[in-house]
Amino acid sequence: MEGGVDVVSAPNSVNYGDQLPLGIEAKSQKRLFFPTTGDTYSATGNNICRLDINYDGLLDTSQSVLEFTLRNKTNPNGAGVGQTAGSLDLGQAAIKKLTISSGGVVLEEIHDYNTLLGAFLIPSQAGSQTLHFESMNLTGIDLAANFTTRTAAECAASMLAANAAGAAATTFGNFVRADIAAIADTSTGNRATDVQDAIFTAINLALGGAGPAAGIGISLIADSAGILANNIAAAVNAYATNNANGTFQTLRYSATTGAIGDNTGALGVNESRKQVYKLVSGLLDNDKYLPLVLMNAGLSIEIQWATGNEVGCAVGQDFDYEITEVRYAAHLIDLERSFYDRLRMVQQNSGGVLQIAGQSWRGFRGQVADGSGSMSLNCPARVRSLKSFFFGFKRATTQAKFNTSAMGHNNISNYQLSIGATRYPPTANTCDALTNKSGAYTELVKAFGKVGSTVHGDLLSGGNYMVGTGAAGDNDPSDRIPFCPFALDLESFRHEIENGIDSSSRALPITLHATFAGAGAAVIEAGCNDCYMYVLYDSLFYVNMDGSVSVSS
Repeated sequence: MEGGVDVVSAPNSVNYGDQLPLGIEAKSQKRLFFPTTGDTYSATGNNICRLDINYDGLLDTSQSVLEFTLRNKTNPNGAGVGQTAGSLDLGQAAIKKLTISSGGVVLEEIHDYNTLLGAFLIPSQAGSQTLHFESMNLTGIDLAANFTTRTAAECAASMLAANAAGAAATTFGNFVRADIAAIADTSTGNRATDVQDAIFTAINLALGGAGPAAGIGISLIADSAGILANNIAAAVNAYATNNANGTFQTLRYSATTGAIGDNTGALGVNESRKQVYKLVSGLLDNDKYLPLVLMNAGLSIEIQWATGNEVGCAVGQDFDYEITEVRYAAHLIDLERSFYDRLRMVQQNSGGVLQIAGQSWRGFRGQVADGSGSMSLNCPARVRSLKSFFFGFKRATTQAKFNTSAMGHNNISNYQLSIGATRYPPTANTCDALTNKSGAYTELVKAFGKVGSTVHGDLLSGGNYMVGTGAAGDNDPSDRIPFCPFALDLESFRHEIENGIDSSSRALPITLHATFAGAGAAVIEAGCNDCYMYVLYDSLFYVNMDGSVSVSS
C-alpha cells in the first residue's frame, strides 16, 4: 500500500496470541434448601410452601432446580389412600402461583403459573430436552402417530390394493388374526357383519378413537387365499400404514391406568414419583449469577400448590395428591474474597446499586359469555416495557380431564390489542382453525423471537395446533393434546432492554379484542369461557448498598 503500511491479519487457526482470559479462582457446590412451612403439602391441606435461599456467595439459577416427591392419593371410596390411578398434566402442573421476594419486597408474582408452562411455554418453546424432562417426570404425555378418518371409498381402495398385492398379514395395535377367529356370529347369521364391526372397533381402540366408522369396505375384500383372516389383517395394516396424515408425530395424553413400577405416564395406586422443576422467572432463570453475598435477606421462593384436577387426571374421580421431600437444589459459586470487595466497589460506583436485567411474566384471567360473537377483555397490566402478549381459551376445571395444558381455539377468526388509543397491530390479525392456522402460528413465533429462527423448537404441528374448539371431550385421557396458544409481538428492537410498550407511566388501559367467526361458526364454543392472558415484560432488579433488593418493571 503506497504511503502506508500493509496490515495483515492472521486467521484464528494460526493466531496463537488470541487466548481466552484467565479465570478467577472459584469453587462450585450443590446445596439443598428446605421449606420453612412444613414437610407435607396437599391441595386441600397445607398448600403454601416457602423456601428461603441465603448464602455468602453467588447463586447460579440457570443450574438450580426445585425437587419434590408427589404421591397419588386419589381416594374415591373414603377409606385408605391411592384407590385410583391417574396421570399428571404437562409442564409444572403442581404450581398454581410462584412468588419471588427479598426482605418482604415482592419482586415477581406469576399467577396461573402451571397454565403458563403447560399451555404456552412448553408447546411453543420446547425442544427434545424438554420432552425428556417430561418423560423423566412421567407426566401424562405420549408420542403417537397421528391418523385421520378417511372416506369409505379411500378405505375400500386401500384395502383392495393391499389384498391384490398379497400383503403379508401382520398385527396392528391390539388386533391380531386370532381375534377374528374368536368373533361370535351374533348378527343373525351374518358373520361378515360381525367381523366388519369388530375390525373397525379394534382400529378405533388402537387409534384412540381416530379410526373409521364401522361398516366400511370389509365386504369388498376377496377371499383369494382361502383365509379371510389373512386378508382382513393385511387390509387393516394397509389402512394404518397408507392412510397416515403425513409422517409427523403428534402428542396425546396418556391413559390414566397404571400400576406401581410400570414406567408408564400414569401414577399407579398410591404410587410416588420424584419431580424436578426448572423454575421460570426473571430472577430464577437468569444468565447472571445472583449475588446473594450482597443481599441481607437473600431470596424467598413461595409456592402455592394447585388443586388436584389441575395437577392430574383420574378417571371418574377428583385427582388427589400429597407432596413431600421439597427442596431447592441450588448451584452455588464461591469466589475469593477480593472479588467480592471489587464487586462492592462496582456497586458503589454505579450509584449504590447493582443492576440485573431479566424478563418476567404476569398472568391475568377474564371471562367470555356463551353465545358471544366477539369480546373486549381488559388486562390490568402496568409495566414499563411490554414485549409480548399471550392469551388462550379454556374450559372450567373438572374431574377426569387434563385441565392445565388443554385449550381450544373457540372459533376465533381475528384478534388485536389496544393500548390506550393505539391498536396493535393496526389491522387485526386473522386466523381460522380450518383454513388459516398460519396466521396465528406466525404471530406466536414472532412473540418468542423471529420468524425462521432455529434457536427454539416447538411441539406444534397441523395435527395438534388449533385442533379443538374447546369442547368438553377435547382433553380426555388418550386424546391428542389440543394446544392452542395465541400471541402478539410488541417490542421494537430485538436485543435491547426496555424497548417494549410502556403502559405504566400514563396508566394506559390494555384491552384484548377478538371475533369468533372461524371454522364455520359464529360464536364461541359453549363452556369454553375462561380467557387466560399473560404479559412478557422487562424487569430491572437492583441490589442496593444496604443489602435490600428492589425491582423496576
